[in-house]
Amino acid sequence: MRNKLLLGTLLGICAFVFLGIAAPDTLDQKSARTYGSVGEAGDILLLVHYEIDYAVLPADPANETFLNMYNDVSVGYGIKAATPYVYVNSGYGEGAISIYLDATEAAGITWGDADTSKILGNPSSFSSPPVDTQTIEWRAQTGAGATLASDIAALASSLEGTAAWSGVDLVDGELLTSAGQEYFEAVIPNLGTYAPTLYSGGLSNPDFVERDFDMSYRDELDNFWSGSALANSWDSASAFTGLPIIFVRTLATLILGAVASWYIVRATGESILTFPIMAVAIAGGTIINWIPLQLTAVMGFMGILIIGFTLWLKRAT
Repeated sequence: MRNKLLLGTLLGICAFVFLGIAAPDTLDQKSARTYGSVGEAGDILLLVHYEIDYAVLPADPANETFLNMYNDVSVGYGIKAATPYVYVNSGYGEGAISIYLDATEAAGITWGDADTSKILGNPSSFSSPPVDTQTIEWRAQTGAGATLASDIAALASSLEGTAAWSGVDLVDGELLTSAGQEYFEAVIPNLGTYAPTLYSGGLSNPDFVERDFDMSYRDELDNFWSGSALANSWDSASAFTGLPIIFVRTLATLILGAVASWYIVRATGESILTFPIMAVAIAGGTIINWIPLQLTAVMGFMGILIIGFTLWLKRAT
């Protein structure tokens, strides 16, 4: 029994050695760039443009067979890893991978060191995992949003020119298309926060312009009848009654409206017409400056309250 178990183990090891995935025809990092303080002060984002080419694609997708690792030269080993995002061609050909290090994870990294990015085969898929090592290019330590956006737009344009991405539009000028947004947001979570200029729409603070209000319209109304015969008549009526001119004009407008209402209600038998007739009289009196604009505003507000009470509150009670 023990011999059979040992034999089975040896056969399994041999099968893995001979049946593991073949090394790719091309394994290369076209660029490995880092950007600082994209999401918070002190963080680091690594963006890798990779190429993993096979003449015949493996049965397993690239996110199961390859991974990317950030190697910190100061500690001598990889500190974080990520896998490709599968969007076209099972993730093979050219594509992008990102590794985000928050401020705590990036605390031990010295900006500008000879850190490296590694693309390597998953040891569970290869008998002898292939490896490609690329020295990191340090792009922008602070205020990296614009640089990141420009590099992603260039990367998206480069991907569009490859066979694996044929027929997929990722970028239009400097803006990501819907497909580009879907892909790069999966590759770089929170990309909209890091590089909002890649999007045709975004959040911004509205530009409020405070208007300067004056009393020019009031003054125009007050002087509308100045020097006319009607203005002299109002002055005479005010002197005769001993009342302010504005009161005399308002009273005259209300009397004219009341007379018009009485006549129309008598002719139609519809007393409800009193309200719209008086409203027209008051509005007209305001336009020709017989009634103060402030009084019209107050009466209009009171009218809205009465209508609201009639339509809703009175019915509810």
